[in-house]
Order: sequence, then structure tokens, then C-alpha cells
Amino acid sequence: AKNSIKYSLKHKVLFYISIMSFISAIIFIFSSSISWTPLLKSFNFSDANFGYIWSASGIAGVIAPLIANKIARKQQKKILMLVAFLLFITNSIVLFANSLNSLVVLLLISLFIFDFEAPIWRTYNHKFMPSKMRATIGSVQNMLVSLAGILALPLAGLLIDKIGAKTIIFISGLLMLPVVLLF
Repeated sequence: AKNSIKYSLKHKVLFYISIMSFISAIIFIFSSSISWTPLLKSFNFSDANFGYIWSASGIAGVIAPLIANKIARKQQKKILMLVAFLLFITNSIVLFANSLNSLVVLLLISLFIFDFEAPIWRTYNHKFMPSKMRATIGSVQNMLVSLAGILALPLAGLLIDKIGAKTIIFISGLLMLPVVLLF
């Protein structure tokens, strides 16, 4: 286990991938249902409609990876950079959206993008791991993602109460910039 951790710390790409995974987990939390639910409720979005939104998210979760796997066989790095940039744009626009319909569209786009990038990210990440260390390095990266979630959830809740859900989603867009730059 120590050898795998040392390897991933010394391997420049794996080190940056670990940092990007940590930041991406925070972004995902900040722009997840913990932020979108109060934002949409503030625009009088009915509770019943959340079922439709989360069902649409489930459909996107099936379709987006299928499309991603067909498109991203090559040029994974460029596609991941584009996806990160699209998340930056989508989540940043939320600050300026003033209608319920535009917010719902932005939410659905954001959810689709997250589901689209997951298989590409996993494949890209595995390219840099020796097969004998893949499980351990993957475990350490998953622990970093879990740590980000542990830290980000209470922080997101606090910040939503203090500065609002729209601003938190906007901040999640800004946090995508370091991810784009790290590529």
C-alpha cells in the first residue's frame, strides 16, 4: 500500500488527478441537490416536480455514459477539459438565471455533464496506473473524494444559509477553473 501511495505522489499526472478528484468532489457537492433544491423551491418549484427532475437525472445517468463511451475513445484529455469548461460555464450562468425554466434547464445540463464525464474520467485515470497498484491507488483516490464530501456537505449547507444557493452553485462553477488549468 505504501508503495502505491508513494508512486501516486511521485507520478505527476496521478498527483494532479488526485487533486482534481478532490476539487471535483467539492464541486459536485456544491452543485448537487443540497443547493438546487432550496434554489428551485425559492422559485416556487413544487415538491411533485422534483420527482420528475430526479427521474430525468436517472435517465441522463443511463444515456450520458453510453454517449461518452462512444465519443471518447480517443482525445480523452481534450474531452475532459471541454467538460470541465462546460461545467464552469453552466454553473456560472446560474447566478444570472432569473426564471424557473432557465434554472431547470441549467440543472439538467449540469447533471448530464456530470454523468457524461464519469466513464471518461475513470478510463483516463486508469491509463496512468500500473495494474498491480490500480486497486490501492484507486482506493486512496476514493478516500480523498470521500474526505472532500465530508468537508463539503456541512460547508455547503452553512454557505447556502449565509450567502444563498445560487451563489454556491456559481462558486462551484468558479472552482472548475483550477481543474481546467490542471489539465
